[in-house]
Parts: sequence; C-alpha cells; structure tokens
Amino acid sequence: MIGYLEGKIIGKEEDRILLLVNKIGYEILLPVFVMETLANKDEDEEISFYIYHYQTERQPTPILIGFNLMIEKEFFQHFISV
Repeated sequence: MIGYLEGKIIGKEEDRILLLVNKIGYEILLPVFVMETLANKDEDEEISFYIYHYQTERQPTPILIGFNLMIEKEFFQHFISV
C-alpha cells in the first residue's frame, strides 16, 4: 500500500495532480483545502503528500488521495468510517 509520496508536479487539474516519483507518474486526488495550498506551486516543483490508498472489490482501480499532513489523513479516515 502507498502511504507517502514525494516528487515533482508535472500536471495540475481542478481536483488532482500528476506527481512524478522516480520516473513514475501518480495521479493523486486532492481535497479542496489541499489543492488551495498548491496555488503558489509551479510545475516541476518538489512536493510531498501523505496518501490514503483506496481500493475495494467494487472499486478495483486504486485511488490515491493526498494530504499535506498526517493529521489531515487521519481525520479523513475517521470521517469516512462513520
């Protein structure tokens, strides 16, 4: 399971980024509050995220959700468990 990624931004969209890590591009979904922290970041800039990796039998394609802080990730995990 993927828990943390660090690399260069190679693409930005409204709700996700493409992060280049050791020549592999990871598409990471970002909550609005995390995306807002990237407003001043340019492509090719180094950045890191704590990753929530989501995959189930109903959703076999892995989804990566990125957070700036571990506490944000932990809050999200508690929030979706309710």
